[in-house]
Amino acid sequence: TQVGANTGGTLIDGKVWVAKKEFPDLNPGGNNTEYNSNLEKEYKLRIILNGINSNERIILYIEDNVEITQKKYLFINKNGASYDKNLQNFFSTKYESKGSITITKFDKKNKFVSGIFHFEAVNGNGDGTKVVVTEGRFDKKYL
Repeated sequence: TQVGANTGGTLIDGKVWVAKKEFPDLNPGGNNTEYNSNLEKEYKLRIILNGINSNERIILYIEDNVEITQKKYLFINKNGASYDKNLQNFFSTKYESKGSITITKFDKKNKFVSGIFHFEAVNGNGDGTKVVVTEGRFDKKYL
C-alpha cells in the first residue's frame, strides 16, 4: 500500500517475514520511523520494521545533503540496512554494501513513506555468515 498503513514485509533467505503493524513511537525499542532535516542541509530517514512473531527487526536508513525524495538510493556511504535476528545476530550492509531502497511515495504533508528494498548483509560477529533480504516493502508513518 501507499497510504501510511504501517505495514511491511520481505523475504529473508527465501522465507516470508512480516513486520508488526505499529504506529511511530519514540520510546526505547519502539517503532522509531522518523524523518529529520536541519539547517545544515542534512536529511535523514530511518525506517524500522519490527518482526511480528519474534525479537527480529530490520532497519533501513538514508542520509543525504539534498532533500530525500521519490527515487532509488544505493546502500553505500551513509545509506544502509541491517537485520537483527532475535536480538543476538546482527547483520549489516556496512560490512558489505549490496542493496538499495527505492522510495515510491514520500508524503510530507501526511507524514508517511512507502517503498521497496533489498539487501545482502554480513554478520557483525566476523564469522562471515550472510543474510539475503529480497522483495522488501514498507508503508510507514513517521514522526
